[in-house]
Amino acid sequence: MDFLVDWTPPATDAGPITLYAAGNAANGTNTDTGDRIYTTSGEISPAATTTAPAITSGGVVNGASYATTIAGSSWITIVGTNLSASTRSWTAEELDGGNLPTALDGVSVTINNKPAYVQYISPTQINAIAPADTAVGPVEVRVRTNDQASAPVTTTLQSVSPSFFTFDGKYLAATHADNTWLGKPALFPAAPNATTPAKPGETIVLYGNGLGPTTPAIAANKNHRCHCSRSGQPATVAFAGLVPPFARMYQVNVVVPDSLASGDHAVVVQTGGVASPANYYITVQ
Repeated sequence: MDFLVDWTPPATDAGPITLYAAGNAANGTNTDTGDRIYTTSGEISPAATTTAPAITSGGVVNGASYATTIAGSSWITIVGTNLSASTRSWTAEELDGGNLPTALDGVSVTINNKPAYVQYISPTQINAIAPADTAVGPVEVRVRTNDQASAPVTTTLQSVSPSFFTFDGKYLAATHADNTWLGKPALFPAAPNATTPAKPGETIVLYGNGLGPTTPAIAANKNHRCHCSRSGQPATVAFAGLVPPFARMYQVNVVVPDSLASGDHAVVVQTGGVASPANYYITVQ
């Protein structure tokens, strides 16, 4: 036999509620001999509440320079709140077959209504690769976390958004030709001998973002038409192209001009008529 009971919960969240029930199984003799009392209880928890993800105003930026313009097929960073319930990067298994994931743990990103490729998620930051797009100008960016979507945030999409990755926001992430780290001495205080300056005339390796299409298109390790200079002096670009296995990361091999004096020198890359920010440096000695 089933019993239905109406119960009205409190108007505000009071936490888990325990309901108790007792039943008398009587034998009809009008005495308690042979009767049995059954009891049970059950707990009801409030429905989990979720808050929609929100992108910070101006929180969609170039993933290397943090400039507020982005380009298709380039790394971007999204800053906000409630962007994800978990924190992690994509895994080797998710890259199996060569296809980049468009969602991690139910978190996805669209740029101009096209799905981006999500590499890292956390409650306050998402790193992703923007989808290829021929559009330029203002576009809308949204984050969807499970069944909830953020309000759109507008960012500027360009055909290129050249930039370099850095070690610390000032000095470029760079290596010598032998793959040892390039930088001013003691750039990393915990490892003061890890970095050494560039020498005039040597070929160094820089790592870029948003340099535009390659020839052939999107193929790794193919030359890309770009120009790189240091302190206003043109530098010879020995190679520029995508670097496997790092998705959409450009490697730029550059010969340091012989005439550079010792000290810090700004490095600017120009492609498609657009120059990277001029406030990133290497050290020459």
